[in-house]
Amino acid sequence: MAKHQLEREDVGTLAGVGEWPLRQITLPSGQPLQYVEAGSGARTLLFVHGLASDRLAWARNLRPLSEVYRVLALDLPGFGGSAPLSETASMRRYAELLLEFAEGLAPGPVYLLGHSMGGQIAITAALLDPERFAALILLAPAGFETFSPLEQQWFRFFYTPAMLKATTAEQVRRNLETNFFEMPPDAEELIAGRLALFDDPDAFEYYCRLIPECVLAMLDEPVYDRLPDLQLPVLVVYGSQDQLIPNRLLHPTLGTEDVAQSGAVRIADVQLNLIDRAGHFVQYEQPAQVNELIRGFVGLSGQLGPSEEDLAALWLQALDRHDWEELTGLWTEDIRIDDPLFGPQDAAEALRKWQWLVEYSEEYHVHPEQFRRVGNQLVVEWTLHYFRKRDGHSIQVPVQSRLSFEGTRISAIEHELPVADWARQEYGLLGSWLFQMGVYRRFLRRKIR
Repeated sequence: MAKHQLEREDVGTLAGVGEWPLRQITLPSGQPLQYVEAGSGARTLLFVHGLASDRLAWARNLRPLSEVYRVLALDLPGFGGSAPLSETASMRRYAELLLEFAEGLAPGPVYLLGHSMGGQIAITAALLDPERFAALILLAPAGFETFSPLEQQWFRFFYTPAMLKATTAEQVRRNLETNFFEMPPDAEELIAGRLALFDDPDAFEYYCRLIPECVLAMLDEPVYDRLPDLQLPVLVVYGSQDQLIPNRLLHPTLGTEDVAQSGAVRIADVQLNLIDRAGHFVQYEQPAQVNELIRGFVGLSGQLGPSEEDLAALWLQALDRHDWEELTGLWTEDIRIDDPLFGPQDAAEALRKWQWLVEYSEEYHVHPEQFRRVGNQLVVEWTLHYFRKRDGHSIQVPVQSRLSFEGTRISAIEHELPVADWARQEYGLLGSWLFQMGVYRRFLRRKIR
């Protein structure tokens, strides 16, 4: 496929993930698409939503993952803010447009994520162009459950434009609730998006035609028999309480795990996870678990560890949370980071300094936010809690230390006790000097080993 550049236009903001701009592009084939983009990691995650959905299906995943990766979430043609298709919907056509989109906006390694119908589209795209994607991440994917010719006829009879036009607002709500084990309060935003279609006769007319087209396309373009042809790593995640997969009317004896296993065993390089207390919208209902699975999988795909850029981003996040255990797990990687306190250096070297500061903080009750860098020095502001034996009272003595770094070692070059007048009055001139020297010696005990 020839490489191409796409012109982009900001057309609004994305609710649910702050003020991220919504962007509008027109693919070389002429199809307009709306999408959101954030993050700047070395690896790109491309998100594809499912049937009767849009980019908001990923609202609880985009922001956390954008802290480490570049994320792109699009509205498929006919859904959300993207213009309708000019032809009948098909899995192949959606996959072809997805490949156009990826080629223009994500020239590097792309991790393709698909939910429900988006999972079947992602599989189709990976089969059309096996070299385009680094890995697949499938959330409650369609395509693993198979249907006999008689069962397919049931779908053709049931999913019609007339049936959808007869749907009431209350039925819309109930239908969406079945996507969850316990519907989160902020999922009301998803319901509002669907109900808004009732206020636009033209959009509602197209929607009632599009949904049956997509359902029949999933049946007419099955991927189950071609799953062994996938030659890339695949992560599969289902909610254990998925009420939509399997179809409870047609396959009452099957469970979600049965369907998940039947598809997963056909894929050469696969990881399968079932998440408890989650329904069909597993990524929305249990975002923390899903996001953690994605991070771990992207780091392992193709036997690659996290990129230097990814680890550097994780480093800054861990520092912001004061998560010393996570920092300890990251520093063993041979990476360069731009530490907010110590500046650009090896992560291992920066961590040893931070470990020193943590020990220092624990002994003197200093919070890490009281450290700051000034030029090539580190300024430490802390409070010494001094107990006076003569009257049994405790006093708080403010202390400021200035340190310089030599490699991984810290040495004090200046130690200020801005309490000289108090100490002189309390102990006299000699006593004041001895008091300050005692604190100084206590401070010097803490050196990098």
